[in-house]
Amino acid sequence: SEGYFLNVNEAFCRFSGYARDELLRMKVADVTYSGDLEKTAENYRQLICGESQALDYRKRFLRKWGDLAWGHVSLAAVVGDQGQPDYYVGLVLDITESKRIQEQIRESRQMLRLVLDYIPQHVFWKDCDSVFCGCNRNFARVAGVAPHDLIGKTDFELPWTPEEAEFYRECDRRVMAAGVPELHIIETQLQADGKKAWLDTNKIPMRDNTGKVVGILGTFDDITERKLAEDELLRINRELDAFACTVSHDLRTPLTAIISYAEVLQGLYGSQLDEQGLECLAKIESQGRRMLAVMEDLLV
Repeated sequence: SEGYFLNVNEAFCRFSGYARDELLRMKVADVTYSGDLEKTAENYRQLICGESQALDYRKRFLRKWGDLAWGHVSLAAVVGDQGQPDYYVGLVLDITESKRIQEQIRESRQMLRLVLDYIPQHVFWKDCDSVFCGCNRNFARVAGVAPHDLIGKTDFELPWTPEEAEFYRECDRRVMAAGVPELHIIETQLQADGKKAWLDTNKIPMRDNTGKVVGILGTFDDITERKLAEDELLRINRELDAFACTVSHDLRTPLTAIISYAEVLQGLYGSQLDEQGLECLAKIESQGRRMLAVMEDLLV
């Protein structure tokens, strides 16, 4: 009841790094990490007060060589004739390696989340039924939900129009059925802020370790500004084409008449004109044809 070890087996000696005779002169607190002393004391208090007969918990042990080990502790009180615990029996399972792996996984997940949240693309992934399983921060923002709230939703529960939602799901079905990515899908999206955006989307089938398609990974870039610029350029080009056609018609008609009259004058009255007159007619004709050639080049 004072916390001293009464007996230990060889496995606990190897785990703690202390010899058996050393441990029998020590208390549980001596091999407990300082950050877990309060939790350990509280667990023993529950057993002493009879609030619990047995407890399971995880704690850190301070080993002889100064490093920390994680143990899964199963602790039970052995109650005497007076109804009070005579002593306690503890079983310790070494979970140090398991905790290390869990920590690596946690750090890897945190790093993946950071990467997903800070890349400029919008990223999402769905299961085989096109139900969302996750997304990054950019996608959640345009969908108008928190990333964890997106899980379990379908496209029909998000701000997009029904037609857009059905189009997205049809693309999902094609990609998952064929097992082949579809890249640079140009599509629209009505977003949570009411903005209609143009997207350049990529969809890739996700596979398990057996190669079976189990869902879809999607990314997209917002190309609204580029699309609007392209549409504006098309509009300007159409106006230029219309302007060129108008100019061509308005100038071609009088130019054709000028060239024709110059040819007629030269044919009918060329013999009556002096050298200077013939030269003027020739210049009129050549300049008119040159002007027609310039217009043709502009219209090509």
